[in-house]
Amino acid sequence: MGILNNLKIREKLLLGFAVIVLLFALSSAFTLIQISEINKVTRDMAERDAPAWDAIMEAKVEVLLGHLWLEEGAMAKTAVEKEKVFAHFEEAQWLGNAILNGGENSEVKVVAIDDPAVRDSVSKFLRGLSAFVTMAEQRYDRLGNGASVAEPDSLFNKRFSALLDDLSKAEDKLATIIAANNKASQDMIEYEIQSILVELIILLIVSISISVFISQRVVARPLRHISEMVQRVADGDLTAATTINSKDELGLLSEAVNTMVSKLSMLVSRVQKSGIQVASSVTEIAASTREQEATATEHAATTSQVAASVNEISATSKQLGQTTEEVTQLALGTAESASDGQEILDKLDATMNHMASASGMIAGKLADLNEKASNIGNMVLTINKVADQTNLLSLNAAIEAEKAGEYGRGFAVVATEIRRLADQTAVATYDIEQMVAEVRSAISAGVMSMDKFSEEIHSSVSEAKNAGLQLEKIIDQAQALAPHIELVNEGLQAQVEGAEQISEAMSALSEAAQQTAEFVRHSNEAIGELNEAARGMQEGAAIFKVKS
Repeated sequence: MGILNNLKIREKLLLGFAVIVLLFALSSAFTLIQISEINKVTRDMAERDAPAWDAIMEAKVEVLLGHLWLEEGAMAKTAVEKEKVFAHFEEAQWLGNAILNGGENSEVKVVAIDDPAVRDSVSKFLRGLSAFVTMAEQRYDRLGNGASVAEPDSLFNKRFSALLDDLSKAEDKLATIIAANNKASQDMIEYEIQSILVELIILLIVSISISVFISQRVVARPLRHISEMVQRVADGDLTAATTINSKDELGLLSEAVNTMVSKLSMLVSRVQKSGIQVASSVTEIAASTREQEATATEHAATTSQVAASVNEISATSKQLGQTTEEVTQLALGTAESASDGQEILDKLDATMNHMASASGMIAGKLADLNEKASNIGNMVLTINKVADQTNLLSLNAAIEAEKAGEYGRGFAVVATEIRRLADQTAVATYDIEQMVAEVRSAISAGVMSMDKFSEEIHSSVSEAKNAGLQLEKIIDQAQALAPHIELVNEGLQAQVEGAEQISEAMSALSEAAQQTAEFVRHSNEAIGELNEAARGMQEGAAIFKVKS
């Protein structure tokens, strides 16, 4: 079996057919040998028995013809030609000798008979034929001399009958021999035919056995194993495998199927793992896409806000352009005003001196106000005390009115009103007190401020002089500022144009953001379908059983 496992299916089939052909060749050889035996027996019968039988029958015929011619001559009382008559007897004698010793002429070939009984009968026939021929010659001679031979010749007839009896005995014995030989030949032929049939049946059984062995062991059994394995794989069991230990096409097919199932198992295992990863990734992508959708929506809103801001910047830039023109005019006006300010500063210097003396007088007045405010505060304290006493009295009056019942109800109302007025008086006095405190504080601050103001007036005089110098510089700078403001105006104009371009770009960006949001929504739908497909892939891969 190890040698068969290393052969291809074609080689195995050819080997099986070769064995069958060899068996058929051997059977054919045996059949040919048996047929040659049958042919030999048939040929022996045809060459030995049949010619001997024919020779006996012809010898009888020749004797009868010779006797017939003699009898015919006797009846006609005429002599028949001797050669014609005795030629029949000579032919009968030759045939008898051929049966005993063998002989051949142009018509027949006779093989010598070995059977003693036949040879004895034929020998007796030949001896009787010689005596009969002698009597026939004497009878012929008398017939030729004109003698009458019509009377019966008992001895002649007796001799003739004896010849026929001898030939009949030889014939019967030869017939028995031929029948025995025929039966033996027939038995042998039947035996050989039965042997051939048995050989053919054995050959047929062996051929069928070899064919069944080849078809079952070499083809059907491996195909059944492969079919069972493929059916298990079709049912989802990817752990199935075949063990066909041969190097023929079915062995290669088994190895290929095992390899395919192994790779399919690896693929399904990867698909199962990939399905889980895809499902997880799809979930993450869905979450990210939702975040992107929210971000895209925010971007769209932000873009709208930016566009509005750019429009505002554009409007503001236009306003700044107008403002710079106004600033230019103001700068020119400032230069003129600075010139006027120089003159005013001169006048301010004189005014400052007057203000210094006036501030001294204001400080004296503020001291008087502070003293009067202190008096007012004392008066407010007195009023506050009176209001507290009034409130206390109104409370006592209300208690007494409550005790008086129905008679004190009017008095209770008056007491309530008095208490309310006392409260308002307390509040008012408190406000006055606060105001007085504030006034005194303001007066104190005013005194201090006036002192400080007086000092500042003195310092302002010197600063006014410095301001004059600064005004001269301002005049120069204001005159030089106009060209720079013009440049700023041009820059603002360019900024306006850029803002318009930015506005257009932001409009396009807003549309793109909206399209992005729409795309993200479509992506969410596609991700949902992908998630369904991933679940379907997991469900489809779950029906397969793979090696862990």
